[in-house]
Amino acid sequence: MVSTLIKRIERAEQGIGDSPCPRCSDTTIVWGPGSGASEPAVNRQGIQLGREESRRFWAQEQPSNTCPECGRVREQITVVWGQLR
Repeated sequence: MVSTLIKRIERAEQGIGDSPCPRCSDTTIVWGPGSGASEPAVNRQGIQLGREESRRFWAQEQPSNTCPECGRVREQITVVWGQLR
């Protein structure tokens, strides 16, 4: 399910026109489901970065989700799953 969401986000970014910044271009940061998700997973140009590299990549954009190279603010999308009754 997460991979489907990542593909949809990537298609949306391509439709809008992605950043020419070599750092930002074609990157997605995904946090796992639930409130216990404490580590980001960074996908850059279709390749999943390692745990430490993902942490560093995300930390460089803090505190306001801004790229340190181009100053672009990263879009945040929150997906919430509903309960079946």
